[in-house]
Amino acid sequence: MKSLIHKSVSITMALLLLLTTTSFSIAAHFCGDHLVDIAFYDDARSCEMQDTDPEMHNAMKNMGCCKDKQIVSDSDQDFQKNTFDFSLDQLVFITAFAHSYAVLLEQDLDTAKNRLIKESPPLPGRDLFLLHDSFLI
Repeated sequence: MKSLIHKSVSITMALLLLLTTTSFSIAAHFCGDHLVDIAFYDDARSCEMQDTDPEMHNAMKNMGCCKDKQIVSDSDQDFQKNTFDFSLDQLVFITAFAHSYAVLLEQDLDTAKNRLIKESPPLPGRDLFLLHDSFLI
């Protein structure tokens, strides 16, 4: 139940972030009270009257019969661009540090494998807590 709630909250927050940082536009063309066309990210096509008689369509548009409606959502453009300028000395240090850390981890893994191979498992039937006198109180 907890993982389902966690996943749904994560997906909701990701969608919220996507919708708030993305800009979009919706255009619609109405001829009278009828919706003729709707378009996302583009201009809506006019009604057939525009193709057959453009002068009449412009006159009807001026009278208020045909109208275009556009909804635009602009994204937030206040983001700061981060740039990292490294000098040659810093790059050499980072490379040397990463290499030495990788070698150190590799050596630790090798010694851990050898240690596990050399040690035998504890003997069954012997009470180790009594042998080492360690008790939980």
